[in-house]
Amino acid sequence: MTLDIDSVLTDLSQVQAATWALALDGFLTGRQQDSRLGAFDPHTDLHRLVDGVRTPWAVSALLQERGVDFPDARTAQRTGRELARRQQTVLDR
Repeated sequence: MTLDIDSVLTDLSQVQAATWALALDGFLTGRQQDSRLGAFDPHTDLHRLVDGVRTPWAVSALLQERGVDFPDARTAQRTGRELARRQQTVLDR
């Protein structure tokens, strides 16, 4: 639990999990031809995104683990940054 700006207790991990699910599931759904591309799992995937790894790298690694191929590291990073921005936009709403 975390106190937000209004001193309200918030379960931040639940909020993060929900916003990451919204941001990543749409991306993954468009690539469902590969059976490894399951939905974002907040119980296992969230910790890999936020625990000690820069978010764009973590997102890129998660996608590659799920079978999303990138032509090069720059494209992987760009995609990771875009999905991180998408998550932040959802979080800000």
